[in-house]
Amino acid sequence: MNLIKFTVAFILTTQLAWADYRQDEAAELRFLLKNTTAATSLPKSFYIPEGYWEQIGSVVDNEENRNERILATYGQNIYDGATWQIALAMMGETTIASQQTKRLLAGQSGDLKIRASDKVFQYGDSKVNFPDNGSFFFRMISDQWSLTDPMTGETVNWMDWKPILGENAWAALIGPLQVAYAKYHGQIPLDSEEVKLAVNLLPALKAMQSPIGGIYHSTWGVWGKSPHDISTENNASLYAGLQMLKQVLLNQKDPQNLVETQVNPLIEGIEKFFRDYAYDPAQGVILQGGLYNAPEHPDQFIPSTDFAVDVQTWGITVIGPKKIDEWFGSGTAYKIWQNTKKRGGFFENGVLKGVGYTDGPSEVLSVEWTLGAILLVKELDKVYHLPDLQEDAVTMREGVEALKEEVIIDGEKTLAFDYANTRYFIPFGWWSNKVPSLTSTAWAMMIDRNFNPFVLGGGSQ
Repeated sequence: MNLIKFTVAFILTTQLAWADYRQDEAAELRFLLKNTTAATSLPKSFYIPEGYWEQIGSVVDNEENRNERILATYGQNIYDGATWQIALAMMGETTIASQQTKRLLAGQSGDLKIRASDKVFQYGDSKVNFPDNGSFFFRMISDQWSLTDPMTGETVNWMDWKPILGENAWAALIGPLQVAYAKYHGQIPLDSEEVKLAVNLLPALKAMQSPIGGIYHSTWGVWGKSPHDISTENNASLYAGLQMLKQVLLNQKDPQNLVETQVNPLIEGIEKFFRDYAYDPAQGVILQGGLYNAPEHPDQFIPSTDFAVDVQTWGITVIGPKKIDEWFGSGTAYKIWQNTKKRGGFFENGVLKGVGYTDGPSEVLSVEWTLGAILLVKELDKVYHLPDLQEDAVTMREGVEALKEEVIIDGEKTLAFDYANTRYFIPFGWWSNKVPSLTSTAWAMMIDRNFNPFVLGGGSQ
């Protein structure tokens, strides 16, 4: 009886805490609306305070440092843009949110072409090309070709041209379809801009599907990327987007039979990859991914040795704890979360305050990935009903609250969540910085409204 009383009290306290977080929504929305470029009002991934690069010791004549300064100061990762869309639509701002869809459909952002239709970008094992209206988008976009290095004042040209699966899953499917769901009150017409954007990408996705079911991470012709790489997180994101598109098509009777001929084969292939290749029972975690059919290992899948926290949180959330347990044994989804905490948790005085990116260091807290972990433990609690899961959600939300800051833009107060608590090179290819972040703020707004971005309309699976 005492345990029951404690649990009820804990849940009531949790609900009150989440209500308190919602009080700052208006200021958070202002940040999303104001942190944009002057040229075309492109939402920027980060708000970089004046003098930040000097403060962290960014090296003037180092090309990698220069590129980071340009991308972080002026760019938008299109995944971030999709989370921005979802948060705005959730707040009733569907017209503004739709501007991102229009930008993508145009294939042009200000001065820049943003689709990988040039012949150098070859798709999948067949190495085919796709036209502007069917090719992948570049993961990072801006709206100007010539930009000013914020540290040196020199003119620098935009330099990031990487069509990556995960960002495309969010930008062409998840974000726009969530906006459409809000705009059309759940009855999304098949001739809508959002459905057009998603459907046009299906042939390229089919070309990128590997023989083992998983979709390749990037095309051929991308600097620093292997066309043989399969990213588990990318496939989880695409799986969610395809399930949304399937729901939309079937709701409108799917007159072109796209579900049976194009969508279901992609979904079934991703499930096969997850079931047969993505889980490592020895470690009790989901693999970050791996290489298939690389020249040195033809017709073989070679797993990555990296550990990625978001693969665990997003993977379980998207596939579903029940299906994970059906495939790999009762309690597997819960055990994966326990292993994730041990390997990637951020603790203060023994209390879980968030998660980082990979195996340690324990002082790194990613706001965005922590919010994704909160979504996971909420989904796990629906299956396992364990008090420690509820506690994890509460203490992690407290952890990210400490990384919310006031940002003055155009003389107006806004509130935003930092990307992370420290500067840290993430082993998957980019830096975290303690600066206000578009996607961290959007994710916080979603979590505080109990909105699951992987499910159409934000409801439960």
